[in-house]
Amino acid sequence: MRTKKITFVASVLLLSTNTVFSSSNIEVGPMQLVTMSGNPAYKLVTVDTRGGSDFANEHIPGAINMPYTVILSSGLYKESTIVLYCESDRCSASKLAAKEFITKGYTAMALTGGFERWKAQGYKTEGLYAVPPEKVEDKIIYPEVLREKLKSGGYAVADTRPAIEYKAAHIPGAANRTVDNIASFAAKLDKGVKIVICDRDSRRAQKAIKALKTQGFAAVELSGGIVVWAGKKFPLAVGEYKETLP
Repeated sequence: MRTKKITFVASVLLLSTNTVFSSSNIEVGPMQLVTMSGNPAYKLVTVDTRGGSDFANEHIPGAINMPYTVILSSGLYKESTIVLYCESDRCSASKLAAKEFITKGYTAMALTGGFERWKAQGYKTEGLYAVPPEKVEDKIIYPEVLREKLKSGGYAVADTRPAIEYKAAHIPGAANRTVDNIASFAAKLDKGVKIVICDRDSRRAQKAIKALKTQGFAAVELSGGIVVWAGKKFPLAVGEYKETLP
């Protein structure tokens, strides 16, 4: 991920660990991130700035995969503490993004050493890295593949994001459903249709998939969600969801 040169205003955050973060020190280490994740006062949001495929393969537990520009433009997580990370210290994207967040009044910082150091220090990860390649299609579907599949039928998209986010932009034809009522949506589809769950939060997507599979429906997650779909400049629709199924 590449970002433009960013100017920023000094901002200071004092953590309970007595570590000060300012315009010249906006990094947090893996151990501190774990400590923060266990303290609800931070309202922690961990943002993986890498590509959708890398995120799907392996990421920090609970992280979301979303370009930081989307968060800034939407005003999401304004009251949260945002920690961004990319692959390693060779990538400056997360530090630059953290600085821009600070200029906009957010509390933000970058993970020192990125995902590479997180793994090297033995911290837990999640994703598809342990799944044999031939089984990946049972878990996720990549945007390029979904775009072609939607042309020929046999696939239906359920967008499980909040209605306000769906209204702003969604995959054409996608239904806006919560995890609680997604099974009723699936029940109206023709038998054999595979359901693709689209979300910015992989945890919520996985809950929806679990709910569907419990009811005997086939479901996979869109890798990278709506963010990667939009980033590839694939078709988008706007407006409220309107039920069109019988």
